[in-house]
Amino acid sequence: MTRLGIVTGLVFEAQVLTGMARAAGCLDRVRIKASGPGRSRARDAANALLDEGVDMVLSMGLAGGLDPALRSGQVIVATAVRSAENRILPVSLDHHRQIMAVLEQEGLNPVAGDLVEAVVPAASQGAKRALFRESRAVGVDMESFGVAKAASAAGVPFLALRVIADPADQEIPQAALLGMRPDGSVRAWPVLRGLMASPGMIPELLRLGRQSSAAQKVLGRLGQSVFTGFGLRG
Repeated sequence: MTRLGIVTGLVFEAQVLTGMARAAGCLDRVRIKASGPGRSRARDAANALLDEGVDMVLSMGLAGGLDPALRSGQVIVATAVRSAENRILPVSLDHHRQIMAVLEQEGLNPVAGDLVEAVVPAASQGAKRALFRESRAVGVDMESFGVAKAASAAGVPFLALRVIADPADQEIPQAALLGMRPDGSVRAWPVLRGLMASPGMIPELLRLGRQSSAAQKVLGRLGQSVFTGFGLRG
């Protein structure tokens, strides 16, 4: 039976998926780690999961949208992941087809397309347009390429599944980035301090908060469907 390893960038993403694994009765067959942002941290987290004996690794969490046709809350099942230097690593095609079928059956309407790596958060519309123009990827995150590198080196199957939080036409207020810590946790005080200095960011931050909250709920449904698809539910 598959022992699944999941890497998320942020702690709250790991908490959502852990809750779903607990509800599904499969915590004994799923290992979940929040790596913090960036390729090297994600690779190290994936390698730690591999050392624990998982035989498949997933990158899961929220993402930024690049394709203007995609909206907040849509699910991306990556066909490949691209590095910031445009190196391409594949996903397991058999597992990709399997999960796409399950998600379609569950009504999650997944989108298949590449994910591209951002070295720093792609916060502006201009940055997202440039990434889309250069890569034609449908979404962007900071961890999937690092997870893919670890899986490729170990010779184990890999998938990346992401839920869009901020679509291509949405700016991420700089205040929202101030609370992100290297371990993937988020602190409120730096965000509040940023808002006090620039209160004009408040409406956009509230919008982003609503979208992220909705995307987290979709992430929970996504986790539940993934556990079902791999026959892990208790």
